[in-house]
Amino acid sequence: MNKNVKLNLMSKTKINISDSQLGFLFDKFQKISYLESKIENANLLISPNVLVMGLLEREGVDSSIIEGTQTNHDEMYYDVSEGIRDVYSWEVRNLINLYKNSFRDFKDGILDYSIDDLKALHRKLFSRNIEGYMNMFDPIEIIKKIKPGKLLEDDSKPNWIGPRGKSIESASLILIKPSEKKKYLEDIFEEIRNNKNKRSIATLIKFHPFFEAIHPFSDGNGRLGRMLLVNLMSYLGFSKYNWIFISDYWKQNKDEYIKELRKVQTTNKWNDWIYFFVGSLSETVDISYRKLNMILDMYKKIDKSRFSDVDKRILRYFFQYPILNRKKTIDGLKNKYKVPNTTAYRSFEKIAKLIEAISGENYRFKKMLDILSS
Repeated sequence: MNKNVKLNLMSKTKINISDSQLGFLFDKFQKISYLESKIENANLLISPNVLVMGLLEREGVDSSIIEGTQTNHDEMYYDVSEGIRDVYSWEVRNLINLYKNSFRDFKDGILDYSIDDLKALHRKLFSRNIEGYMNMFDPIEIIKKIKPGKLLEDDSKPNWIGPRGKSIESASLILIKPSEKKKYLEDIFEEIRNNKNKRSIATLIKFHPFFEAIHPFSDGNGRLGRMLLVNLMSYLGFSKYNWIFISDYWKQNKDEYIKELRKVQTTNKWNDWIYFFVGSLSETVDISYRKLNMILDMYKKIDKSRFSDVDKRILRYFFQYPILNRKKTIDGLKNKYKVPNTTAYRSFEKIAKLIEAISGENYRFKKMLDILSS
């Protein structure tokens, strides 16, 4: 079985997407457009991005689990309160923060699809200290080994994917040569920039196999590639916001995902990957649409007419992070917004009771958690 990447430059790769597949995908994106209009017309007291925060948190966890990170969704929710405890929570929290910041920076034009911005994103993916979180784990030795932001360009170094500590004979994929990585990246990013807001399905479908075949850095390529794919959907004009998180589907179907990814990378035959990608995206859009509608309806049913500013802030916290530590939330309100302890305590208890959060050391917004895990 061939293990070498056989992809041409992305700009020279033409793929055949059937009319039925195109129509199918555009119908799915139309569902997202409808949902966006519904949310924008709902006169919410919060940014639409708050509604999607729980799905984003799950995306960061799912994308990391695909790469072998040992964690789960509940652990990441607890990390909001408990801080960065080990290498796994450090990896995932950095990724989730990168998603959040990249959404804003791509939208504001601070970031674009370029090699310099890719390097900057990679450095942020391996930030030593994560702002806003207690750091009980120091990743400095890992960071030294990874060399964040440094492209692999030396052809004399190993350049393949396979078991750690093994020889190239055990590789599952022999990647694009390091000396050619920059050329391939420049070509990918030029095609993406040329198709900004043009709703190019072909560009969207081709991006992931190419980026993962380039594997520009020593670590973090899968996580970075899936984050860029989420941003790409809004960048190309398929949605206003970043609602479509595909990692959950790929995690649930990991064997098929890896099989189809490797097949297209080593044969340059696209039909099976197109079929798999269209199915992945279709299922993901349907799930996102259903969950976001449920979250929106739940939020709208809450009577907020007599809410104080602190009430509104705590409600937003629960929608963003459905597992909260009461003491640390109250301390945060005091330190950041000068809210007196008694005021914060009363508001926290009021909102927790209203949304029927289950109390304990940490308060669990069960209705939200049930939607996210459904």
